[in-house]
Amino acid sequence: MRLVLLVILSLGLFCPVASANKPADDSQRPELVIIGEPGNVLEQAFAQHDGLRTIRNNSLYTPLRLSDPLYKLRYASSISGVTPMVLLQRPGGGVIWASDMTTMPYSSDAIFLAIKYAYEQAKVADAAAKQLSTEDCPGGDCPLPNQLDAPGWNLNPFDFAKPKHPLEGWFSDTISWVMIIVGVAVALGFVLIFGLIALGVVLLLNRFMN
Repeated sequence: MRLVLLVILSLGLFCPVASANKPADDSQRPELVIIGEPGNVLEQAFAQHDGLRTIRNNSLYTPLRLSDPLYKLRYASSISGVTPMVLLQRPGGGVIWASDMTTMPYSSDAIFLAIKYAYEQAKVADAAAKQLSTEDCPGGDCPLPNQLDAPGWNLNPFDFAKPKHPLEGWFSDTISWVMIIVGVAVALGFVLIFGLIALGVVLLLNRFMN
């Protein structure tokens, strides 16, 4: 019995390493940047509104302050104004939608719809740009390389996750399966031990009674 338990525990130690997920490919994900002080109303909206939270979770999310060097170096040329501000960029670079507080829609629902519309328009524009040749460009003025060479738009940041059955996460996880097997083995071990003890008691009682 001890040997069986040792084998099961050994599997529990090595299975997580073998079943570890590969690093996610972020090349398909748009980049969401919110500029402002931590905890600003825009950050709260992207945390509380179902649609905006889905966009945030499916994007490369970067919260920044105006004073952060990264904002000044990388984003100041794309968006400036009254904070908080929000910027959504293509997977391969290039602005999809940007807004500060002076141009921001008044509700979370409206912000979500504005971003979704801009995203779909940019996706269509990039798909069309990839079909163009040099001859198609008036005066040789072709779209920017970051549009032509951008990764495919395979990940839709507006896809809502389907609710999972409470037990699905458990039984789809190798580690959880090992834990269940160990628990069952331990329970069976206790049952066997108590069964042997009960059998011994019965045999002793029969012996004394006879």
